Amino acid sequence: GRNARALGLAGRFVPIHGDAGEEGALKAVRTALGSFAGCEAGGLFDAVFCNPPWKDPRSGRLPRGSLRREALFAAPETMGVFFSAADRLLKARGALVAIAGSWRTADMLAALPVRLHPERLHFFLPGPGADAELAVLIARKNGRARLRVSVGTLQAQLALRPDEPATFHGQAAEGKPVPAEEDGAPA
Repeated sequence: GRNARALGLAGRFVPIHGDAGEEGALKAVRTALGSFAGCEAGGLFDAVFCNPPWKDPRSGRLPRGSLRREALFAAPETMGVFFSAADRLLKARGALVAIAGSWRTADMLAALPVRLHPERLHFFLPGPGADAELAVLIARKNGRARLRVSVGTLQAQLALRPDEPATFHGQAAEGKPVPAEEDGAPA
């Protein structure tokens, strides 16, 4: 709606309201996105991006409205619900890209369904020398590549090409630069 227009995404973004754990909501996703070029109605997708609720309800102020509270704060099973939905929407070799607070990394990895193999984990820092605040996980359906970990500032760029290995611009865990074109993560 309004936010899509303000961001210049009108016609390229379809908001779908529903419970990610219900098959009816997943059918609505397949139907709504089937109208886009390159997508077939009722089909599967090359990539699913999600920002599931991940904040700890015991930290900070809770919003007054229940919708906002549900959108921000996670129940223990939240990641598993989102990741299982992604598994049902992805083509073979499709990628799940999920973002959460860095302190939820173990929860993200534990919540992955068996067919979603973690391929890339990137930690974003607010600035040099700071602790990571955000983590981006890329898991590939039926993937077999080794897990690669990298670190970069929030200004680092994330590039995902569904037909190529996932790559990040930033710094590898050992602190060496990782240019996207030299990343070499196996497909």
